[in-house]
Amino acid sequence: TTLFDKIKDFYNQNKLASTIIVILLVTILILSIVLQNTTKPYTLIRDNINRLSVSETTVVYIDDYSGINGSGSNLNGELSNLTSSGAIKVCEGEGFTIILNEDGTLSSSGLIDKYAQEISGWRNIVDVAAGSAHVVGVDSNGRVKCTGDNSSGACDIESSRNITKVYATSKGTILM
Repeated sequence: TTLFDKIKDFYNQNKLASTIIVILLVTILILSIVLQNTTKPYTLIRDNINRLSVSETTVVYIDDYSGINGSGSNLNGELSNLTSSGAIKVCEGEGFTIILNEDGTLSSSGLIDKYAQEISGWRNIVDVAAGSAHVVGVDSNGRVKCTGDNSSGACDIESSRNITKVYATSKGTILM
């Protein structure tokens, strides 16, 4: 006899037990599918949140003591080494975190080395924003700095002057 014949014989002799087993197996299958597709909420560690930034995979915030905290994916290291000397703003890109410090410098985590080195040289920054693959900042003189993926022209704005605020979309930049 084959395995199928044995299952068929068991079913014919134990119809109630067989029905219960089938219902349990289908329930387990459905639950496993639902649980795999359920987004788990981010866990925020403190109640004293001052500034908050989110991406599709992470939440990063500055607390009342200028400490940086985060939750979510750390696939690219975007939550590693979140240190700052007086953080005043935090921005999330796709797989990276940018921190604006009180002294006008930027810190980053998870950013491609080439771009991380570039922004580490930016000084007197008063505002910063992160798109999905670029970082834009404005300095105290109203000059714009930008680095990252420019395939969509997101960084074609560096000749702009008298800028007070910068915003970043996934593939673009908005200047005020």
